[in-house]
Amino acid sequence: MSSFLRHFFARTLVALLATIGITTFAAAQTITGSLRGSVTDQSGAAVSGANLTATNTATGVMSSTTSDRSGLYNFQFLPIGSYTVTALAPGFRTVHVGPLSLEIDQIVQVNVKLRWEPYLPR
Repeated sequence: MSSFLRHFFARTLVALLATIGITTFAAAQTITGSLRGSVTDQSGAAVSGANLTATNTATGVMSSTTSDRSGLYNFQFLPIGSYTVTALAPGFRTVHVGPLSLEIDQIVQVNVKLRWEPYLPR
C-alpha cells in the first residue's frame, strides 16, 4: 500500500472516530434543571419531614423528596418543563405551588409556607 493511501486512511479513521466521539458526548448531555427551597409554617419555623412532590404537568411524572431538619428540600436533574410542587406534613394543610416553568440548567427557588390544619374533635 502506498504512503499516500496509508495517510489518507489514517486521516479518515481519525476524523471518523472524532465525529463518533463528539456525537456520543452530545447525546450523553441531559437537559435538566432543579427545584429547591424551604418549607416553613405560618410562624416562619422550619418544617422538617414534610413530603414534597414535583409533578411534570405535561407528562404526569412525579418526583418525591422530604424536607431535612432545616426544612430544606431539593429536586435535582428534573427534565425541563412545567411543574407543580405539592407539600404535605402531619398537622398541616396540603399546599400546591405552580405551575412553574423549569428551563435548561435553571435552579428555581420554591419556598412553601404550610398552614396549620385546625383540630376538629370527633
